[in-house]
Amino acid sequence: MAGYAWPLCELCGRPLDEGDGRYTRKGKRRRFCSRECRNAHNSRAGAAIRAQKQRARVARGEWRSPLDAVRDNPARYQAWRARVAEGVRRARRQEVAEGRWRNPALSPEAREKLSRPRKHGDNPVLHAA
Repeated sequence: MAGYAWPLCELCGRPLDEGDGRYTRKGKRRRFCSRECRNAHNSRAGAAIRAQKQRARVARGEWRSPLDAVRDNPARYQAWRARVAEGVRRARRQEVAEGRWRNPALSPEAREKLSRPRKHGDNPVLHAA
């Protein structure tokens, strides 16, 4: 068959590997170049169904955000936020004590970015924003 193009992956568009053959072991036409592409395609195909079911549960009142219980009580919410922030601070102090922490603004890429002008003189609308 001259001029027949080898099939392309339905997700990423790459040509399928000729070594795998055109058909699966079950005799179906091969559609994806890898297991990752197949899994991603299946996940995307089912996402709309999962979202529809979740919206129905929320509409019926069967599901509430776990944070709603915390947000309903301001004191409890503040205590929760304080615990989260303290965990971050504790991790940062430990990195500093171990000598692992480095200021991200001191990297060459960050210093180059920070040295660029921050004004948009050539675009007055963007400059005014």
